[in-house]
Amino acid sequence: MLWSSRSDETKRYEIRIAGPIGDELAPYVENMTSVVHPTETVLHGDIADQAALHGLLERLHSLGLELIELRSISDPG
Repeated sequence: MLWSSRSDETKRYEIRIAGPIGDELAPYVENMTSVVHPTETVLHGDIADQAALHGLLERLHSLGLELIELRSISDPG
C-alpha cells in the first residue's frame, strides 16, 4: 500500500456517529462542528493529518460511540 507524501495537507472530513450526542462530545472533537439528528450526530471539520484523524477516531471509540461513516469531503469552489 502506498501512502501519500502530502501528509501535511489538512483535509475536511464528515464523521457520522450513531445516536444523538450533545455538548458533552465537544471536548473530544475540538475544531469540529456538529449537527445532532434524532438517530445520528454528524461532525464536520478540518483534520490536520492521518495521525490526528486516527487520534480522533480512537477518542470516539474509547467513549463507546458507534462510527457509522467517515468520509473526506471537498470544500466547495
